[in-house]
Amino acid sequence: MFEWKQGQLFCEGVAVEKIARKYGTPVYIYSKDAIVKQISHIKEAFEGFNYLITYSLKANGNPYLLKLMINEGLGADTVSMGEVKLALKSGFRPNTIVFAGVGKREDELEFAIENGIKLINVESEEELNLLDSIAARKGKRVDIALRVNPDVRPDTIEKISTARKDSKFGIETESVERIFKNFKSKYLNIRGLHIHIGSQIFDWKPYKEAIERVEHLIDEVEIFDIGGGFGVDYHGGNREFDFQGLRENVLKPLSEKVGEIITEPGRFIVAPSGVLVTRVLYRKRNFVIVDAGMNDFSRPAYYGAFHRILNVHLRGKGKEIFAIGGPVCESTDVFGKEFEIERPERGDLLAIMDTGAYGMSMASNYNARPRPAEVLCDGETVKLIRRRENLDEVIWKNVP
Repeated sequence: MFEWKQGQLFCEGVAVEKIARKYGTPVYIYSKDAIVKQISHIKEAFEGFNYLITYSLKANGNPYLLKLMINEGLGADTVSMGEVKLALKSGFRPNTIVFAGVGKREDELEFAIENGIKLINVESEEELNLLDSIAARKGKRVDIALRVNPDVRPDTIEKISTARKDSKFGIETESVERIFKNFKSKYLNIRGLHIHIGSQIFDWKPYKEAIERVEHLIDEVEIFDIGGGFGVDYHGGNREFDFQGLRENVLKPLSEKVGEIITEPGRFIVAPSGVLVTRVLYRKRNFVIVDAGMNDFSRPAYYGAFHRILNVHLRGKGKEIFAIGGPVCESTDVFGKEFEIERPERGDLLAIMDTGAYGMSMASNYNARPRPAEVLCDGETVKLIRRRENLDEVIWKNVP
């Protein structure tokens, strides 16, 4: 957890400044306690039902964090052969891994079949036919779920909404009806239905609406995957996802119709657990230039996403409004244009909050910049869980 102690920002029992001094900047800092707390909220909502929480690796795939998920009893939600391999190597059992994704290659499907993962979520009729031919060639029975596009429009950012009719994701309801009626296979066992309606959702009602739109299909399956998308309050307020409403209005009725419920949260579990710490390089006009860029954390540049930024020290200098940007040669390399923060001086440390999800997992080497280090705090213990890349690795990596 992140909190103020004597005018300094702490991650659990360690001052953020101390961590930055040891590991340099930019650096991602994660709180183990925050991750476990977020997981507990989900477990409480699903308690008493037959369920599986599959952590979405795309949110943050650091192997040390994945081992923490395993210790908490979670499975893995994966969307590429690389993520399936990462899940297996990190210790997830094959029967806790679900393989989703709208564009799976043939070799990826073969790999999933060979490793006996729990479910492959099929996103098109052509994928269904290809998977059937692969399974027949290998002579293996394969459990699958059909991802249905229920055409709902939850109140979220357009670029992270995934269940509208014009989205590339999922199979339209009419086609799923036809598959259940006409598709026959000796090798594919359609055990489940899968929906994922988007991210940053705080209300249970869109989940209920989506399930109601495919309710006539539920009798055909044993498993229902409700997706993820539980919201995180990036403004640091008291807005919380309504898990009690989800339990009473969605999970209870659904549990009476299917044998198992799967959910696949990622952002909700890890976003509040992390901060990206960056150092002030220069000030000019109303701009503060820091040493972290859009290559280290891309959400503001990609989505216009808001993240709080705090000065790690409170020295009583008074707050002013600044734009904060990085060193990358792009106009979009700006974390925000109107941040009211304690007046930063050259050399000060700033913390970009709630960056545990889609931070390091989307980082790049653009402008030949090394990706940052990652550390995990557990009480007063700080562990380096990924070292900072060096320039030689960035420049010569994979060059024959």
